[in-house]
Amino acid sequence: MSQDRVRARRGVSNGPDTHAEQADRTIVKLVRENDELRAAIARTRAYVDHPGNWSALDPRRTTILGLLDGGH
Repeated sequence: MSQDRVRARRGVSNGPDTHAEQADRTIVKLVRENDELRAAIARTRAYVDHPGNWSALDPRRTTILGLLDGGH
């Protein structure tokens, strides 16, 4: 594999980039990470919300669901 391809796979620039190109790549990366985090939150919510995993009256369940909803 050429050095250029290795550098590109690692996200290392092979030449001068404009700030707009750098910003676009950063936004794409952040959107992907955000989507992954939302999916993890959805999986956690599904687990905590499942009736067999937590009692509906368990205060930990309420706390966890509140935190998943963005509460403090």
